[in-house]
Amino acid sequence: MNYGTNKHYANEYGMELNEYFKHHFNYEELAGWYTMQVLKYLVRAGKKEGESYDKDRNKALDYAGELANLSNENKLTEYTAD
Repeated sequence: MNYGTNKHYANEYGMELNEYFKHHFNYEELAGWYTMQVLKYLVRAGKKEGESYDKDRNKALDYAGELANLSNENKLTEYTAD
């Protein structure tokens, strides 16, 4: 995801909301957040005025990618920690 272009999600120190979550949420919380975002964008795709179906679908795919990356990172951490 290209969060850098969405400065409205950054705090006064320039930290994006997604980066904050990555540093302060545990795996289950972060996985839940990404899952909810995927569902939100899939459910509203094509329904919100001014937002195209494709734009919302792509947002859902971006969050699904973040969820997949998180899952892969977690599996790697579990594997190397054993």
